[in-house]
Amino acid sequence: MDAESAKMSAPLALLRARKRREDTLTHRDYLGSLMGLQIDRSVVGDILVHEEGADIIVLEDMAEFILMHFAKAGRKQLSLTREDLSDLKHAAVEEKRGTGSVASPRLDSVAALIFGLPRKDAQARIEKGLVFVNNAPCMKPEHQITEGDRLTVRGVGRARVEAFGGTSRKGRIFLEYVRNA
Repeated sequence: MDAESAKMSAPLALLRARKRREDTLTHRDYLGSLMGLQIDRSVVGDILVHEEGADIIVLEDMAEFILMHFAKAGRKQLSLTREDLSDLKHAAVEEKRGTGSVASPRLDSVAALIFGLPRKDAQARIEKGLVFVNNAPCMKPEHQITEGDRLTVRGVGRARVEAFGGTSRKGRIFLEYVRNA
């Protein structure tokens, strides 16, 4: 078994970081503090932030080290406990529905509408490889979007195209979408 397959099959541990109710911490705060412990990013899996704190998935080998040394995120005190993986809290994702119209179902037009970007900015992000359609990078602004496609613009957000409706008097296509808020 090589090192890569050993990492893939390595057992995982769930660490629950609890914060004070009045403190506000982000994914960035937790990850930054973990990286400050000089551990490799590959040791840390998902960090699911929720109201009480965060659930952090790590490799079993490093769980004890993190339990002993990870006491703060940002400048806020934490209490860290080990939990069973079945107790993982899933972060609720708020969705915001929207409608609009586009001249054509091209990726650049649809992304500009959904994410409130100028079309030139959407084109630039697409050409830089920052836009994903159905979890695959798409670098063609002219790519045709269909119902059910999932769009991700790195650094901006995610959305799903629900339906294309009728057309306006000027020939624009109506579009319904759901965006992660």
